[in-house]
Amino acid sequence: MLNSCIFVLTSLISATTSVTMSRSAKFGLRIPGCQSVNMSKQTSLLRFLSSPNSGHGRGGGRRSNDTQDQDDPEIQETPPEPSEREESGTRRTQFSSGEAEGEGGAHVREENNNIPGPSTASAPPQSESDTEETDSGSSATEEEEEEDESDSDSATEEAAKRPKLCDQVSLDEKAKKKKKKQYKFQDSWMTDDKGKKRWWLKHSRRRIMWCEACKKYDKSGKRNKFIKGCTSMRIKNVRKHEKRPEHKTAVKKLEAENVPVQQRPMQKAVLRMEEKKIDQMQCLFRTSFYLAKQGRPFTDFPGIMRLQKKNGIDVGQTYLNDKEARIFVDFISEEMRKKLSNAVKDSDFIAILADGSTDRGSIEEEVIHVRYLKDNLEPTTVFVALKPLDRGDAPHITEAVVTALKEDLELGESWRDKLTFACFDGAPVNMGNLSGVGVRLLEECPHLIVLQCCAHRLELVFKDVLKEVAYFSTVHDMFTTIYKFYHYSPLNWQGLKNAAEALHIQVLKPPKATGTRWLPHQERALKAITGDHPALVQHLGQLVEHGQLGSGDSRDKAKGILEVVKSVKFVLFALFLAKYLDLVCSVSKVFQDNESTLESVFRRVDSVVKSLTKLCSPLKLTRLMSEVEERDGTVLWKGSTLHMGRAQRGRPSDLAAHRGEVIRDCQQILNSTLHHLGRRFDALLSQSVLSAARVFQFSSWQQEDEEEEEDDTEDDIEEDKLRKIYRHFQRPLEVNGFELESALREWHELKRVCRTQLSGMRRPPSFKDFWVMMLRREEQEYRNVFQLLRLVLTIPIHTAECERSFSLMNRVKTDWRSCLAPACLTSLMAISLSEQSVETFDPVPAIRLWWTAGRRRPSTAPYGPRPRGETETPISDSTSSEEEQ
Repeated sequence: MLNSCIFVLTSLISATTSVTMSRSAKFGLRIPGCQSVNMSKQTSLLRFLSSPNSGHGRGGGRRSNDTQDQDDPEIQETPPEPSEREESGTRRTQFSSGEAEGEGGAHVREENNNIPGPSTASAPPQSESDTEETDSGSSATEEEEEEDESDSDSATEEAAKRPKLCDQVSLDEKAKKKKKKQYKFQDSWMTDDKGKKRWWLKHSRRRIMWCEACKKYDKSGKRNKFIKGCTSMRIKNVRKHEKRPEHKTAVKKLEAENVPVQQRPMQKAVLRMEEKKIDQMQCLFRTSFYLAKQGRPFTDFPGIMRLQKKNGIDVGQTYLNDKEARIFVDFISEEMRKKLSNAVKDSDFIAILADGSTDRGSIEEEVIHVRYLKDNLEPTTVFVALKPLDRGDAPHITEAVVTALKEDLELGESWRDKLTFACFDGAPVNMGNLSGVGVRLLEECPHLIVLQCCAHRLELVFKDVLKEVAYFSTVHDMFTTIYKFYHYSPLNWQGLKNAAEALHIQVLKPPKATGTRWLPHQERALKAITGDHPALVQHLGQLVEHGQLGSGDSRDKAKGILEVVKSVKFVLFALFLAKYLDLVCSVSKVFQDNESTLESVFRRVDSVVKSLTKLCSPLKLTRLMSEVEERDGTVLWKGSTLHMGRAQRGRPSDLAAHRGEVIRDCQQILNSTLHHLGRRFDALLSQSVLSAARVFQFSSWQQEDEEEEEDDTEDDIEEDKLRKIYRHFQRPLEVNGFELESALREWHELKRVCRTQLSGMRRPPSFKDFWVMMLRREEQEYRNVFQLLRLVLTIPIHTAECERSFSLMNRVKTDWRSCLAPACLTSLMAISLSEQSVETFDPVPAIRLWWTAGRRRPSTAPYGPRPRGETETPISDSTSSEEEQ
């Protein structure tokens, strides 16, 4: 009965409401009572009346009402729609069904606690577009954002547990609302609003993002989620992070690191320098180069700058003192050292040359040169460094050599694979068989070949001959006596010049025949005595006859010298020495030439041996002495009368007797020279690898027609020589990719090509010039066999360059500059020994190196005595502060 009453009441209410709404909609009227009543309230009221807790009954009326509501299209619920955001900034969603105003609606909510009202309902999650719009206007901190997210998540879960009013929503839609939305990294975040790329932003599978710059350079210690990785994938987090000062600093550091060297600010600063300032710096660097090249002191630099300024050249107002000139020289030398290091690194093989001496500051110095192939083609010997030694023993010398290879040439540990030869003088500290420098280097490089300087070998031959022939030693001592007699007495030298002027002879001052021990000094001393002999005899005679022209000591010395130079034996022996020294000195000059190679040593030694052997003939020696004539019992030479000397018992005192005695001495000298030449050079010529290297000597190749008649014996011998070179230098050759079988095949083809080239030349070229030409033309075609050729071209035969460096060291570090540091002395010598001149020197690379080093003092002014009555005025620099930065 109760259920029937409720059903009738519900039908009446529904019919009344529908009629009222239809009429109002038809006539455009608005009924006040209907404004707050909607379909949702009707459904809520029906549920309330049919609910078992309403107090009207506990039957199953709710199921029937629910079924009826679903069947009735007019009272069916509509899904909720999101409303606009309120002004307070909070998000809230209203249901489309209206809220009843008045006490009735409130009474319904109070009695039915299981039905949530609009005020307690939570909003559904926003879409991604709405999130981005909200993020741009939000100013909350990251901590507040995380709390809002957690609150919204909890509210969503709580709302999901509450019963829904809309029964028409399917189970799939309910599950979708309960599921939390997962945000991912968007590709559009890699570009900001201005179109600039965020290259520093990285992500991992779009779940974690971080900042590459902050991860590497942010050391502030402040909280930064973008270092370890940010899991909150929001664009607002990215925008907020890129506004942090620590992030901006880190980005600048990473950008500076990724910029190429040529485009870095310091290099660009050089390009931004004013053209006027560049011209000024070039003038300063060229002047510094000129001082070092000429061996002038640094104190000349301010005076030269004042002179140039007086001549109208703009040199600026700064860097005009000797301290800056020294700095400029250091950077010029450093630039040259870097170029040398790069050139040596490009060469497949190198050789080291070293020698020791003491400078003016009583410091033991070791000069080091390196021989390499310039552009891997042309053999070149250059200065590397001057190393001061605590002691001149083998361990310290070895350490200096290794340091020069590792540090000065920047070879590091690769020097063992590049170093193939080492050349020293004959000192025991270098060539000792037990613990010399060569033995110590062999422990590091087993394939190293240690050679002794050929020029020193020849000097030792000459020294051995002097010891065996007594009269040869007497003549040699007379050269020294005559040199001292005229070198230390200006009066005697002036008297010799007056005598030569009277005889119309161009006099040559007697040079020093000892000291450096080079044979050409002996030759010049002999030429001075034989060429000035008439003037020398006249001047010495005047000193002996007229005592008032000199002191008593000078008269006694002049008498002894005159007695020797007027003797027949001395003149005959001097004529022989002129021919002898001419032959030996020609070989010595070849041994000191930088263009000489190993083949020139073999050829010159063979040539001098043959010439000395022919000279041993008495007939040839007699022809050499034919200039001395005897007339009416008087022996004459160049108009001067010679005396026979004191007659000895049992010996005739005539010209023929003296000539025979001199010939015997000359033959003894020649035989002794041949003996010592063989003893000194046999070790070099018989060395297996050096002897095998002669396979590249094209002058010893057989002609093609002769080769056709011969069997393959010659080819087998040449292949054995190539194998011998390979076995000794196997390690450095394999480092460069050498293949022995390919080299043997290329060798026979190369010989045919070389014969074709040689047949078209009018005169045979030198060994070095010919092979350098072939290397330029056929480098890629015969790559393997040319590896062996490069080894042969690298062989050093002398240390004459070291001796020249010592001469330069004594000219630079004089008694007035004895405090020069070894590093500064090395810089000065490197510039002076370089091939560049003032005309060809380019100062721009050295200026760039000086600029990047940061050793600039623009406020430094030339110092010196300040003029009286003048006050100090600040010196302006044409370089702006921006350029200095």
